Amino acid sequence: SPEININISLEKAKEVIFNAFEEFCFQTQDDYTKAIAALLTPFLRGLFPSFNKRTPIFFYLSNRERAGKDYCAGITGIVYEGCALEDPPINSDKKYQDDIELRKKILSALRNGRKRLHFSNNKGYIDNVIFEQITTADTYSDRILGKSENLTFENELDISLSGNIGITFTPDLANRCRFIRL
Repeated sequence: SPEININISLEKAKEVIFNAFEEFCFQTQDDYTKAIAALLTPFLRGLFPSFNKRTPIFFYLSNRERAGKDYCAGITGIVYEGCALEDPPINSDKKYQDDIELRKKILSALRNGRKRLHFSNNKGYIDNVIFEQITTADTYSDRILGKSENLTFENELDISLSGNIGITFTPDLANRCRFIRL
């Protein structure tokens, strides 16, 4: 994480955050507040009882394409990691293949020390047990594909995703999300 300058006034800090988000058309003030929560959550991990304490999924929704949902989500990545990384959507018509690909993605991310995953431009119906598992598991264990070797990691991932209105998902997933509507 970058060094945090604590010699800044509260008013100046609020101004910097406002400037980062001022061009987004949030549906409500609550959506703006949740975007700020998404920005701050990775920096607060040291205040939780453990670094693998689970946090909500931040789900960026908009009423149309090109509204800036992935760009808005990317602000967290830029501030926290120095770049806005986007991962492929977690849903498609090939259910079994999606599960395998997501397992590989998650294990690879944990092996490489990633701290955030943002699944962009999801469509259709999200119903993925692997995704739901990683969002609540304090630790994650899986087999390395092609080997008889299991790896286990503390799950310190912050997870977000995006989609347009019309996307649907399981009630279980909805209860794990904080929706940010543009």
